[in-house]
Amino acid sequence: MALARFFLFLYVTAVYTISGDTEYSMVENMIGYGLVAVFAIHWMHTNKKNILKNREYKIAIIFLLFCFISLLVGGVLNTDANMFILQFSRYITLVQVIGLSYIAFYICIESGDVRPLEYGLYAGVFMNIIMLVFFSVDVAGEGREGGGVGAASAMGFALSISAFVAYSRISIILRLGKLNAAQNLHLLVLVAVIAGALYINLFWTGSRTGIILCGFVMLAVIVQATINGIGKLRFAPLALVGILAMVAVYTLPMLADSRFLLRFANISSYFTGAEFVVREQSVILRAEMIEKGISLWQQSPVFGWGFDAFRHISGYGTYSHSNHVELLANYGLIGYIMYYSIYISLVFSMLKHSKTNSNVKDLKVTILLLVGLVFIAGISNVSYYSKFNWLVIAYMSSMLMLAIRMHPPMKINNRFSH
Repeated sequence: MALARFFLFLYVTAVYTISGDTEYSMVENMIGYGLVAVFAIHWMHTNKKNILKNREYKIAIIFLLFCFISLLVGGVLNTDANMFILQFSRYITLVQVIGLSYIAFYICIESGDVRPLEYGLYAGVFMNIIMLVFFSVDVAGEGREGGGVGAASAMGFALSISAFVAYSRISIILRLGKLNAAQNLHLLVLVAVIAGALYINLFWTGSRTGIILCGFVMLAVIVQATINGIGKLRFAPLALVGILAMVAVYTLPMLADSRFLLRFANISSYFTGAEFVVREQSVILRAEMIEKGISLWQQSPVFGWGFDAFRHISGYGTYSHSNHVELLANYGLIGYIMYYSIYISLVFSMLKHSKTNSNVKDLKVTILLLVGLVFIAGISNVSYYSKFNWLVIAYMSSMLMLAIRMHPPMKINNRFSH
């Protein structure tokens, strides 16, 4: 499984770094094909020919079947062949994304190690900082950058995922006893991931959702490290807070030069009717798209208008910029409930096993935070076919299954803190 784990790390890093670049996205695709090939070879050479059964991916398959039926029905009712071809190609992409997510889950479970997936999320943050600082043709303050992901809003969502995963790992480490040198270094790297994610959102992507979520994570780290350091008289957490405080004093004056912070003022201006601080149409346009999506859903509340229908019938020619509205308009209440049942299943399974398994209990904060992140980010970001969205499903599902499988139960903060 060593080769499969290596390819998984490469794939996650590539998705983060070059998937949005049309010139290099083929490299990411080739790494994805390599991951599939390594998975297939490993599966064929196992004696059990094991196909892992997982409730979340069973629901995902049902959701895919529902989308396929929705695609076919929409194709019959619509005589535009070009539209059907575009919808079918997007459906194939959704199948590939979910398939690769399952492969990531399979590799983590079979190897008993989630680190290849997790470390890929961290590496992507640092790679994007290098790309944006040294290779970007734009400069902060003149335009929004999506880095290796492409779209700025999608980048903000990906950075939020990395920040929340890093925070969950910090929580585990801080619950340990006395930390050794390696664990202290690990702690600093994780904080650097969160700080890097916040930096990219502030000065490059301008994603309002990303700034809020990453800022919340950074504040949570500072509070938890302070409480942990004072309560247990530990030097490392307190030193960490001191470092972050000094960095904040140095960087806060720079925020005045960031036009992206002013984008928050536009939200207030939209509701009060005042003139926008920064000239942009995203607030108004997104509000109009959401209103249109809700109107379409009200016309077909149960089954929706069909696979990827919003971009073709709304008049905007693109997605609605809200995962909740996109699902309701395209697939109705049935598709909406079906999709979010994946996350509900994760939460129910976690709550069920946390009563008797201390390993699962230690994952409660991680799973609840990530599920909450996906739900909140879905207000202003379409993620149901996002690679990052399905990678975080693979991460949560594999962490939970590994915790449940541990017998006799051992403290998960010891098992997963390496």
